[in-house]
Amino acid sequence: MDDLESVIQEIADRRLAELAEQIVVKRRVDYAALVAHLVPMEVLCRLLGLPDDVDVLVQASRNYRYAMELWPGRGQLLQADISADAVAAYLTVALGERSRCPATDVLGELLTFENSERVPSAALDLATTVLVAGWETTAAMLNSMLLGLSRYPGQAAWLRGHPEALPDACAELIRWGWDPPIQMASRVAARDTVLAGVPIPAGRAVIALIGSAEHDPREVPEPGSLDFTRPARRSLAFGVGMHYCLGAHLAQLEARVVLRALLSRLPNLKVTGPAIRQPGIVFRSLHSLPVELA
Repeated sequence: MDDLESVIQEIADRRLAELAEQIVVKRRVDYAALVAHLVPMEVLCRLLGLPDDVDVLVQASRNYRYAMELWPGRGQLLQADISADAVAAYLTVALGERSRCPATDVLGELLTFENSERVPSAALDLATTVLVAGWETTAAMLNSMLLGLSRYPGQAAWLRGHPEALPDACAELIRWGWDPPIQMASRVAARDTVLAGVPIPAGRAVIALIGSAEHDPREVPEPGSLDFTRPARRSLAFGVGMHYCLGAHLAQLEARVVLRALLSRLPNLKVTGPAIRQPGIVFRSLHSLPVELA
């Protein structure tokens, strides 16, 4: 992951430069569409060894999220099916090509060559998980990051003078406000148990409200505010234990690189319109985030 930092830096700098160029022409542009949605997908393409079909994969993956909602409607499940088919078709072709032309990237490592003409299902499942899970949550995180900087300009100014605080600032931005990328997670009790004094029978679904827990005043004083000077604290942003996020290190690396680039390259970038949200309650994703230079 650490070897990817220079790659992420190049991608972030280029996308932010394109954003600045668009602002000169149009004055107001969509940060979500031009930066937050594209940077993590391009990073994943580089990581997996996929072609830079970033726009194609963003469109294909956009509605996959509905499969992971708590109570998706029939229309949402249909959109999720279409996304799943599109992503599977793309990756099947990519894995097939890689099996014929082996490489040492992540996609090549996922492949087995026991059946040279058949794409191994495990490789397809893993590539799909990395691509879809790694894009949705990181894109949401990068959008939330800019919302925080724009709403708390004093904190942004302090951070520009204290670059050593970037890692803790990223953790605070992920926790802050109402915008952690994943608001809740569901589990099913494997056996009868008691949680916080509440009996939970085997087979009962339990919904953990991660967004609420990150705002527990017993853990975080004044949890509704953004404060980069808070001491380091535990967080549920990437899960815990055996469910800890596989891509946590990559997501945090992208957050640090993009945050540093925003502070240095576009310190006057401001959110200037309503943030349009994707429907759903599990993911706090944005469809668009209008910005301009102050």
